[in-house]
Amino acid sequence: MASGHLGAPQQQAEQMAAPTSPASTFKKSLAKWESSTDGQGDTFYQLDGPDGIDEAFGIEWFQFGFGAGAEIISVNDILNNPAQPDLIAQGLSVSDATPTAGDTITVDVTATNQGAAAAGASTTYFYLSTDAVIDATDTLLGTAATGALAAGASETESEQFVLPGGISGTYYIGVLTDGADAVGESDETNNTAALSIDVAAPGALPDLFMGSAGYDNDPTSGAETSINFQVMNLGSGDAGASTTYFYLSDDDVIDATDTLLSTEATGALLAGESVFPSTQFVLPADVVGAHYIGIVVDGDDAILEADETNNITTLSIDVQPAPDLITYGLTVSDPTPTAGDTVTVNVTTENQGAGDASWSTTYYYLSDDAVIDATDTLLGTGVFGALAAGESDY
Repeated sequence: MASGHLGAPQQQAEQMAAPTSPASTFKKSLAKWESSTDGQGDTFYQLDGPDGIDEAFGIEWFQFGFGAGAEIISVNDILNNPAQPDLIAQGLSVSDATPTAGDTITVDVTATNQGAAAAGASTTYFYLSTDAVIDATDTLLGTAATGALAAGASETESEQFVLPGGISGTYYIGVLTDGADAVGESDETNNTAALSIDVAAPGALPDLFMGSAGYDNDPTSGAETSINFQVMNLGSGDAGASTTYFYLSDDDVIDATDTLLSTEATGALLAGESVFPSTQFVLPADVVGAHYIGIVVDGDDAILEADETNNITTLSIDVQPAPDLITYGLTVSDPTPTAGDTVTVNVTTENQGAGDASWSTTYYYLSDDAVIDATDTLLGTGVFGALAAGESDY
């Protein structure tokens, strides 16, 4: 019912019957309502009860009667100031207020909805900051999903984060509730909390570095490639065992979007020590032309280092197309020999692929069926010279 000059409150109450209504979203226990829309200053009294504003239809119907007035509210207040959630961060704590750079700390915080309406699911952001003012320019440590919260409800988040290795001094752990601005709130300025920590400088740290790297022959599409490389510890501290990652990339910027070819375990390295391992991997069959091999020492960031920016090197490669050897024109000097006879076998080997083929060996078998494999009797071998694309040898 729209507001206006409704007449005597008691008469209005007698004429109106309460319709069937969904649960109300109007939670205040209002006893008095002053109309300000008709200019006549009419005052109407509303009975206390769970139904006042219909959830599905807005201001749809009212019950009127006589009662003590406890609160005054206008129609405009109801229309223009609906109840909203208000998320805040409370009880922020850390497992260690004096950690060492590179340590893992646990951060606990409670997201509370102090508003008058329910809040949908949101995301809580955790930051590392040089001051107590937390915003998106600070270092994001991670996030945590926060479920929907009824008015007055809370949810506690507990997350672990690794502090950067190259920091020391006073820093702040900051928390931002609803960091993605997914929830409309009555107050969008009170979502942060901050707690100071005193970060100690780490002791002697290792510094893993990718030294020299290379390969013996031009890699071939679909073929195994061998890479020789050097891992060095340039730091003043010892390094534990690590893993080196090998990527195939279209450019010299190596990241997780590139194709991982293989990994190679690297043992512990004392300060100043180097190792010279090698690894093998097969290039994809559809890769041809100019590409890059990216080599990332400590590819899973298992080692805290003095310098985390020098772990990557790249090799430019020109991937050659693969050859494709086939045989045809197989003949024998006597198709009906006697056991123990000597026969002459002739065959042509052709490279029908797009890439050159190096020297190869052809195997000759005696079989009791037309399916030739290594389980058949090997009669002998023949060597064929290198064949360029399209060439054949008889």
